[in-house]
Amino acid sequence: MPTFHLPLPAYAELDEALERDGWELIIDAHILIADTLDIPTPPLAAEFTFVVEDYPSDQWLAVQGDSVGKKIMSAYPAKYISISHRSELIATGRVADSDGWAVLSRIFIKEEFRGKGLARPLLGELVKNSPSTKSALQVDISNSPAIHLYATSGFRAHHIYRYRSYKG
Repeated sequence: MPTFHLPLPAYAELDEALERDGWELIIDAHILIADTLDIPTPPLAAEFTFVVEDYPSDQWLAVQGDSVGKKIMSAYPAKYISISHRSELIATGRVADSDGWAVLSRIFIKEEFRGKGLARPLLGELVKNSPSTKSALQVDISNSPAIHLYATSGFRAHHIYRYRSYKG
């Protein structure tokens, strides 16, 4: 399905034309940026451990229940960080370096482990696994808990991306 990835407000006029022509809104996402040194790196609670890999393992992918992106993710060097609890992966994140930026993605904590203080240590571990001095990530604008986490972890809004697809 054809999809446009539009940075706003720079491409607002194109976005309006696509909407008029029947292109459906898929998602609006904030692009957030931070100076890596501003991102806290708190320790992980003792009953959890970090796992760092150079590839997205099947177990890593299973945390989000999604193996579709494996080929795409594997095409660019990155670190795949997981949090393990009793030999089960319960949280994941990915960090890839591009032109001095640590690009954080696929940050996810299983529902039953949310609210247990894992998100900030995971963010910290992601940036510790990158030599970059700047960090960026994308988050769905409707994900208020994640936006709050990132805003209180040194990230600030840069711009919005809008995704539109034509379903004909």
